[in-house]
Amino acid sequence: MDRIVTDVYPPAWLSSSFLRLANIHDPAWIKCVTAASLHSYGSAQTVFQEGEDCQQLTLVISGLLRMQRFSNDGHEITLYHLSPGEICHLTAIRLLNKGPHQSDAITESDSQIARLPGHLFRLAVRSSSSLSRYVFAAIDKGQENLLTLIEDVAFGDMNKRLVGHLLAHQDNTLFMTHQELAAELGTAREVVSRLLKNLERRSCVSLHRGNIEIIDRQALEDCLTSQSACHQ
Repeated sequence: MDRIVTDVYPPAWLSSSFLRLANIHDPAWIKCVTAASLHSYGSAQTVFQEGEDCQQLTLVISGLLRMQRFSNDGHEITLYHLSPGEICHLTAIRLLNKGPHQSDAITESDSQIARLPGHLFRLAVRSSSSLSRYVFAAIDKGQENLLTLIEDVAFGDMNKRLVGHLLAHQDNTLFMTHQELAAELGTAREVVSRLLKNLERRSCVSLHRGNIEIIDRQALEDCLTSQSACHQ
């Protein structure tokens, strides 16, 4: 259930996940934070959708959000993940420009979200130099990450992107479907399935319903350094 935050500034949720923001004591920012509301979500729930009016700043207190978009032909791509302590730079941009959301936000685990009123956030950014530096630094970092994603999608070797994604997981079993993995990589399920089948034939992975098992990490790592490894 949602509730209005009435803690003495800084509230516990801000201090625990956003220490730099909690150290900002400008009056306009304090007014914005004390007008925030907390929201609890289960896994795989929609926090907001592309095209909706953007009227609040989203801060993740706990859990994980996936920011995603759909192409005109229905392909889904993950733009980035939002962890506790990170500001949603796309939301900040839309709030400052008074535009609609440009992506969907989906929870990937049980999550707690703080929402700050957009009109108070805009006033705080204009009034607080400390807050404006923080916000624009976050926007700058987020834009750099999106440019990297665009370069990977446009110019990257999809097989190496897939292998790198597999190796990024510490566990040897990834509980993901081919469609979910394709969405993470911004490509078609058929492409991912073909590449995974090739990796399975080379005994790098073992494919099961609903999960992918890594059986030879060294062989996968070799794929990243060799032009021909793991390709037919």
